Order: sequence, then structure tokens, then C-alpha cells
Amino acid sequence: MISEKNETLTNLNHEKDEIIKKCLMKLHADMKKSHRKVTEDHDKYVELYTKAREERHSIERKMRNLKVLVYKTYKIRLK
Repeated sequence: MISEKNETLTNLNHEKDEIIKKCLMKLHADMKKSHRKVTEDHDKYVELYTKAREERHSIERKMRNLKVLVYKTYKIRLK
């Protein structure tokens, strides 16, 4: 009887370990997916921010050139 109970306990411990292992693997996979998504979102944000900044600088440069041109030609100061 003792050997049967020991075998049962061993089997239950093995099952428990397998369930824990599966849960931890699933948790790791979910965390990995979340990390990948956050990284992709961050990369998109950085790319969008860079493009917007370049466009803003380009528009500001054009505005400065326009102000200079208008002032030189018509002596009107644009704000």
C-alpha cells in the first residue's frame, strides 16, 4: 500500500510539474507577444515623430524664407 501511495504521489507531482511548466511557457509566450507589440508600436511612433519633425522644420524654413522675401520686397513684417 505504501508503495502504491508513493507511486500515486510521484505521478501527481509529475502532473503538477507538467501543468506548471505549460502555464509558465504560455505566460512567457504571452509576454513575448506583448513585448513585440509594444516594440512595434514604439518603432511606429518614433518613425512618425521623425517624419513630423522633418516636415515641421521644412515648413518653418519655408516660412522664414517667405518672411524675408516679403520684407525685402514689400517692407512688410510677417509674424
